[in-house]
Amino acid sequence: MLQENADEAVFQVQLTRYACGGLVIGTACNHQVSDGQSMSFFYVAWAAAVRSAGATLPTPFITAARDLSPEEYTQVRVAVNCRGRASPAVPMDYFGNMVLWAFPRMRVRDLLSSSYAAVVGVIRDAVARAMAVAVEITRSEVLRPSETSAAGGGGKRSPLTVFDRAAMDWYIPAVFAWDGAAAPSNDEVKGGLAAVLAKYPHLAGRFDVDERGRRCFNLNDAGVRVLEATVAADLADALAHDVAAHVNELYPKADMENADEAVFQVQLTRYACGGLVIGTACNHQVSDGQSMSFFYVAWAAAVRSAGATLPTPFVDRAAIAVLRSPPAPAFDHRNIEFKGERSWTHSYGSLPMERIRNLAVHFPDEFVAGLKSHVGARCSTFQCLLAHAWKKITAARDLSPEEYTQVRVAVNCRGRASPAVPMDYFGNMVLWAFPRMRVRDLLSSSYAAVVGVIRDAVARVDEQYIQSFVDFGEVAAGDELTPTAAPPGTVFCPDLEVDSWLGFRFHDLDFGRGPPCAFLPPDMPVEGLLIFVPSCAAKGGVEMFMALDDVHVEAFRQICYSMD
Repeated sequence: MLQENADEAVFQVQLTRYACGGLVIGTACNHQVSDGQSMSFFYVAWAAAVRSAGATLPTPFITAARDLSPEEYTQVRVAVNCRGRASPAVPMDYFGNMVLWAFPRMRVRDLLSSSYAAVVGVIRDAVARAMAVAVEITRSEVLRPSETSAAGGGGKRSPLTVFDRAAMDWYIPAVFAWDGAAAPSNDEVKGGLAAVLAKYPHLAGRFDVDERGRRCFNLNDAGVRVLEATVAADLADALAHDVAAHVNELYPKADMENADEAVFQVQLTRYACGGLVIGTACNHQVSDGQSMSFFYVAWAAAVRSAGATLPTPFVDRAAIAVLRSPPAPAFDHRNIEFKGERSWTHSYGSLPMERIRNLAVHFPDEFVAGLKSHVGARCSTFQCLLAHAWKKITAARDLSPEEYTQVRVAVNCRGRASPAVPMDYFGNMVLWAFPRMRVRDLLSSSYAAVVGVIRDAVARVDEQYIQSFVDFGEVAAGDELTPTAAPPGTVFCPDLEVDSWLGFRFHDLDFGRGPPCAFLPPDMPVEGLLIFVPSCAAKGGVEMFMALDDVHVEAFRQICYSMD
């Protein structure tokens, strides 16, 4: 076969006859014509044609081999080289990664009936859209508080509480979008941020070590890292076309090896239409979701009312840990909240990252109301949605009926501690409940029964348990403690882990011209992780962002709205 011949036959045959009469048939086929399965069918048909000259031969199924439903959608994930498409362009010999993905998508019926020119047009348009969301960083700066923090900055050192130590030591992203009509200017956003940082000294500080070598906060007002970026596309187009493909370009990436890294970082990405995406990344040992929701609302208020007096959050971390004398931990916190020798995290496996699929499920208000009526008894939105998700995910996983499944539920301890901690306390104040059921019982029980199991488990995180945890923090103050954070690729199956931002008032995240039009979930690299957030949609509802093993996704999709 001559590779340089433009008119070369794509399939070629050699018949070699031996002196004894034996025959060797050798073939060569260009792989772009067919795969092994195709050729095996061809060889069988060839033999049939020789055996039965003139007989009717089977017609191969060349088009639509998958035999999909005409109404189904199909898409292609296309890798696109961004070097020549960036602004400014990147040299073609740049050594590194410079690939994004396009997602041409068509209904099966339309794909099979359309001309090649039409399909090529769909592919071309998808590639153009993918490139239109390429993010260009235009500015990087460190933004300090507009005044010395009256809440306790000025270089004061503050120890981590035991709740901080139980939080994972990595950065948690949050990404919000405003359309052009509701988007403030970058200067307005930064001005409000500088003002509000004076009330939140931990966010403007750095990690340090105290005189005993223990990690602590240095409230030195060193500032936050702020990136500004642009995208040569309209925000509406980006949101409508696979925003998940580039959402990880919309928030800063912290350098965990840098001892002086800012604990809170911001990226302001401006779109051609004037729309704005604000992406943040905050080290989880600085604060929990409740704290950050208060901070975001205060930041928005600072932008809306420049110069106005801002509320002062409760930031005294020492005040939340009231010890007994002597400390008397009564539970096995070393293996529950931390990775001890008998920690629950030791039993989990892992998957290749490409097997972990991120999904978003929207539950309209009407569906939530239907769930609550299905429960029959009084229950919260979180409780009924978790009961529903636990049932449906367990069914989709097709687990053994005798196996046990549990959910790791984040519990806000502020109102449960004794004395109670103010709801605007800025820091970490979360422990975990572990509702657990046999698979057979979970799937056969009523919604009311499952909600009861969840409620009972959460109720066990009471003032006695919280006091025991605080006492443990004192007893283990000098010990190396590792949080039970799951590394990327972890598979929680048969279990789940859930967090809730349902208390986050998104409508209050108004910088002066309206609330965000979208909350964009970052990549979730752990199978079995769920997050509930209020929907930004005009009609309300709840968004559930989740990560599942790819082999269970289709089964879950088929039953996720069923209340059977």
